[in-house]
Amino acid sequence: PRLSFFMQMLFLGELKYSDGFPAEVQPDVYAETQKFAGEIEFIQADLLSFLGSGPAPFVSVSDIPSYLNQEQIKEFEKLLLAQMAAGPGCWVARSFLRHPEWSAAVKKISRPAPAAEAEARDTTGVYKFHIFETL
Repeated sequence: PRLSFFMQMLFLGELKYSDGFPAEVQPDVYAETQKFAGEIEFIQADLLSFLGSGPAPFVSVSDIPSYLNQEQIKEFEKLLLAQMAAGPGCWVARSFLRHPEWSAAVKKISRPAPAAEAEARDTTGVYKFHIFETL
């Protein structure tokens, strides 16, 4: 249970051991993020409307794909492909409850090796990672 965020929360009711902390609070990851000199914009909006509103070279969505129906997945893919065709970019998504079946076009920009590495490092142990990238 020490290595799992969810197991600690479930059995201990709190995070007592740093081994199970999420990646973003690991000292090396946190230190690296502190070097970032750019700007981060946090947006609370309907995902599909936002993604269709302009350039989004980097997008990270948590468990969103689990909650999208098949029509919304198709729209997400359409927006993803349009964004990637417009220039270099990276989109990261995680899924837990449901894992979408991506189209062949989306699979071409999928990066399975970095996704597998992220899954191996993830202390929750419940997410499937999806990384899409064009250079």
